Amino acid sequence: MKQMKMTDKLKKRIFYPLFFMLLAVFVAFNVYRHLTPAHLLKVRTYQVDAGWGYQILAKDKVIIDQPFIPVIHGKKAFPDKRTASRAGRMVKERMIKKELPALKKEDLVEIGLDSTGNPAR
Repeated sequence: MKQMKMTDKLKKRIFYPLFFMLLAVFVAFNVYRHLTPAHLLKVRTYQVDAGWGYQILAKDKVIIDQPFIPVIHGKKAFPDKRTASRAGRMVKERMIKKELPALKKEDLVEIGLDSTGNPAR
């Protein structure tokens, strides 16, 4: 009985969120690799409660809405407009190159953040 509860908790906390994140990335990748030309993709930054987020737009329709740093545990917003914009441009470039439109931990340094999502010094 105890083992079953632990397995259910594990599924709820780790497996299901991970599954849906991977599914979303897979769907986004397959839908967006047939996108319109690059000049129609735009990056827009916007303020959220605790910082900044970004959107990728195609033909003025939001196709990616990222209000927080995706590779950081929890829902931590980008600390400033500059880092949100850099992240958005990086994702846009990957979409143009028909690569997976996702950030990796290593990308944080390139956009000016440390591994916890704080501005790099």
